[in-house]
Amino acid sequence: MTEPKTPAMKRWRWVNLNPTHGKHQGYLWAATEEEAFSLIQQQKLVITHLYLAPMNPLERIRSRITPQDITYLTRQIATMLSAEFPLPDALSLLAAQSQKPVMQRLLRSLHGQVAQGMSVAESFENTSAIFNPVYISLIRAGEAAGQLDKTFEQLAHYQERKEHIRAKTVKAAIYPCVVIISATLLAWLMLTTIMPKFELMFRQFDASLPWFTRQVLSLSHQMQRHTLLFLFLSLLTITLLRLLYRHISTCRLITEKFIVYLPVFGKLFTETALIRCCRTLASCYHCGIPILESIQNAQHVAGLMYYEHAFTRVIQQVSGGTPLYTALRQTQCFPEFMIQMVMVGEESDNLDDMLSRVAEHYECRIDQMVDHLGQLIEPFIIILLGVIVGGLIIAMYLPLFNLMTIVG
Repeated sequence: MTEPKTPAMKRWRWVNLNPTHGKHQGYLWAATEEEAFSLIQQQKLVITHLYLAPMNPLERIRSRITPQDITYLTRQIATMLSAEFPLPDALSLLAAQSQKPVMQRLLRSLHGQVAQGMSVAESFENTSAIFNPVYISLIRAGEAAGQLDKTFEQLAHYQERKEHIRAKTVKAAIYPCVVIISATLLAWLMLTTIMPKFELMFRQFDASLPWFTRQVLSLSHQMQRHTLLFLFLSLLTITLLRLLYRHISTCRLITEKFIVYLPVFGKLFTETALIRCCRTLASCYHCGIPILESIQNAQHVAGLMYYEHAFTRVIQQVSGGTPLYTALRQTQCFPEFMIQMVMVGEESDNLDDMLSRVAEHYECRIDQMVDHLGQLIEPFIIILLGVIVGGLIIAMYLPLFNLMTIVG
């Protein structure tokens, strides 16, 4: 549902055989095997083996470069370039100042490649597992136009807006998740601690129990006996669903279609995807990237297969000479507001500005939606808690009402 995550840097162990000194080995950090070989070639090493060195959990956490790290780095580079710092000097200074070892290694690698005369786009592309295709395309266009400072400023703004929307989406998801988890724990506690006490009391009266109470007590017995099994099956189910979602496109498409039609959250996810697409298209078009490549970049960051498939059809039609707004309309996947703004932008040769306005419009909607999310989903939460807690209370008190009737 989101843009692809930035992968972690990995530790690689290399081995070479030197006729004079015998076997020699060392370590380096790279995101992929291809990047590791590239770094080895830069060091002019002739190796016999390259292994992925094991890391403990703490090292794995420390080796991950987060989207926030990339956003902060981009803003720093933009600021230094606007102050007329040469890029190699800026990268060297940032590497010396960085408090995060993995960022120091990344910056030193970039500095070494740029200092050796490699183009900026190629240097960043060699770490393409860290910097996505949109990022690299914008750098390549800015470098070709001789406007690298403006390009990094544009990139910094693009990354900051993307992080803002990501943070808003996470904030929106936290509240319902906490409520669902709390309701589940409450139900589990009531079934495993309170219901057994009521059962002992019911047995003293030796009266027949209502059907609903018997079913709840049966569930209580199962949960007491098989708590670990329930936990294991729950974790196994979640893991299997995640694997199916990630690796089977049909499952991912079905899941996303279900989420898209959910109240409140459907709009949240679709409009977040539209913001990413519009921001990417606007940034790419502004930097002079050809329209087809710009659309491909937007497709890459969409995060929803629903829009990824739609952009495939858009690319086919635009490559055949169809205007962008017409291609968008024919997919029947994009809102009319966006299509109308794209049409105005194409006719006035101001497409990047119109797309930025569309993104800003949906960003305002997302802000309002998240700010009022509690009020929007409160009825659903009340119903959920009412069904869980109310159902258990009814199961506990139905026998008491029956006993009072018998005694009366």
